[in-house]
Amino acid sequence: MRLLKAHCLLAKRSGRLQNAYAMNEPELTLNPEIATPRAAANTSLRPAVEWTIAAALCLIGLFVRIWRIDAIPPGLWMDEAINGLDAFHVLTSGKWPIFFQHEVYPREPLYIYLIVPWVKLLGATPQAIRLTSVMIGALTLPIAYLFFREWFGWRTALTALACLVFLRWHVHFSRTGFRTILSPPFLLLGFYFLHRGLRLERMREYIFAGVAFGLGFYTYLSFRLAPLVGIIWLGGYVALNRKALPQGFGKGLAAMFAAALLTFTPLGVHYLRVPYHFTGRADMVSVFGGDNDRTLGMNLIQTALNARDVALMFGVRGDGVAKHNVPARYAPRTDGVQVEKPPMPVFDPLTSIVFYCGLMALFIQLCRWRRDVAAAHAALLMLAWLGVMSLNSILSNDPPNLLRTVIMTPAVALTLAMGFLAIYDLLAQRFSRKWILSALLALVFLGYAGNQMWAYFSLYPRCLRIWDFNSDRWQIGQLAARESEFFEVHMPSDWLYHPTVEYALLSAKGEAHELKLPESLMAPEADDQPLNPKPRYLIYTDWTGIRRDIHQLFPRAREAAHMDEYRKPYAYSIQLIYPELKPQTARDALTQRFKDRLGKAVYPER
Repeated sequence: MRLLKAHCLLAKRSGRLQNAYAMNEPELTLNPEIATPRAAANTSLRPAVEWTIAAALCLIGLFVRIWRIDAIPPGLWMDEAINGLDAFHVLTSGKWPIFFQHEVYPREPLYIYLIVPWVKLLGATPQAIRLTSVMIGALTLPIAYLFFREWFGWRTALTALACLVFLRWHVHFSRTGFRTILSPPFLLLGFYFLHRGLRLERMREYIFAGVAFGLGFYTYLSFRLAPLVGIIWLGGYVALNRKALPQGFGKGLAAMFAAALLTFTPLGVHYLRVPYHFTGRADMVSVFGGDNDRTLGMNLIQTALNARDVALMFGVRGDGVAKHNVPARYAPRTDGVQVEKPPMPVFDPLTSIVFYCGLMALFIQLCRWRRDVAAAHAALLMLAWLGVMSLNSILSNDPPNLLRTVIMTPAVALTLAMGFLAIYDLLAQRFSRKWILSALLALVFLGYAGNQMWAYFSLYPRCLRIWDFNSDRWQIGQLAARESEFFEVHMPSDWLYHPTVEYALLSAKGEAHELKLPESLMAPEADDQPLNPKPRYLIYTDWTGIRRDIHQLFPRAREAAHMDEYRKPYAYSIQLIYPELKPQTARDALTQRFKDRLGKAVYPER
């Protein structure tokens, strides 16, 4: 008894007896796990088994993120190409700017820096850009597991990791070259080290958290809402533990903020010098942006409608943009007419019910904070994470937008896992044969995983709007790059200066020129002709309005049609040797013939 009293006195002096992260007495809750690694250690699962399962899930996650990366998605979207162009510029110039701006798209630098070694290794290919996202997405999985385990214990962590491995939302953006995929791991690392700092009372953990939070601002603009998540959580933490805060809590937070501020300072100074780089893109996409003509009341109504759309994206109607999601689909009716179906939501109907059960479980866990303070802290963080980060779509145009909310995916996976475990815990109290219940829930999970993978690897490639990825531009850029070694390539300016085509032309051994009328159809003056001139290679479309004229002017030339995935021609090409080209004396006549066709659109109708 004396030994016990002495131990309690020592613990009380150190501030750990009333610490919310100390071991609680076991009690019947919706999720009985205590949100600490120490609680996870007091389970029957051996560490070797646990980590083996986690490693296996991470390897499966890597596989589904890299399998058929050369074909799904096709082509190369212009935003991806812009990132690749900037990475190539860094590689060739040796300059590492703090911010990038190609045309009107200001962008944070970290993702572009990570592309540079891949571009150097693989050249100007889509894989050089997308493999960067594959590695980031795959590394997010073990980071997420450490975070889940730190806050929720091993059982919830393994379930959440399995949900994240097969989450189509995260899988897709782990296979595309968008900066947004880089934001989740830094937010995970920040809160992982913050929790360890609170639990272990180590100053270095707070510093690591601050560095992770600071680096997050170099990833994507959606990370700018991360401080709001932290403020909400810290406010709740202090309110629930005002009488039992860990020793060194204030100093730890000060160290974390200092480390975050120091890490962010170079970018922050740049924002002060060039405010447009901070506000530019946000103002473009914001509901309250300066370019719209709506009144404040109309903007508020639109925000409410956006919130509705974001809430419905998990089980009713998802993102309709093909570069983000499986867009509007077409289902045949009995009379043979095709009916448009809404864009695919994040989850199938059954899994969406499990997800909403997980949300309810988090709310209940938060409301029962008197029984389990640590579990309430974890629930508060997840609810704040989901609510605040959804504002990236609620406060912007065209909701729901999965690209701007990728930072939500770890919290979404955790919420889904909470739904599975909450259902199991509730039903386990009523069924004696728990193995049957486990088998049924395992079947539901396999249905979720199978549906997510089928939708992405089978349905998505057959989507009629998959051309959103500029696959025709990428193919025409490859054609121009390949033929430039043997021909003098001429193509319309709209294609020549399209970022996807520009990126493809980085690997060209020759040059591509702008298609001008009638200059591109005429041989140069005798004095300007090269000694060994290359044949001329023209690329055009029906919409350039010159195809019929070219057939009439060059009847012996052979035209080639270039088909898309649906066997529709998106461009034509023709080879012209110098004797076939019109002489300079025909300039006036040719100019008169083409004067009404200059400046026409070059994109084929879809």
